[in-house]
Amino acid sequence: MTSKLNDVQMKIIDYVLQQGHDNYLPPLAVFGAFGTGKTETLALAALCLTSQPKTTAKILIATHTNR
Repeated sequence: MTSKLNDVQMKIIDYVLQQGHDNYLPPLAVFGAFGTGKTETLALAALCLTSQPKTTAKILIATHTNR
């Protein structure tokens, strides 16, 4: 799954996983145009965090819409 991610997306995943070891992750904002992979990147980051053994991670992913 990670083979589809570009360098910037992989940096986001790496950041989340490194920060997640302390069970505290400062707020992270991911911006980009439509179709740039924001949702896939954040979903994978959440999956990676919750898949870690003995995790107590609490994850909030929010977005805005014009609809």
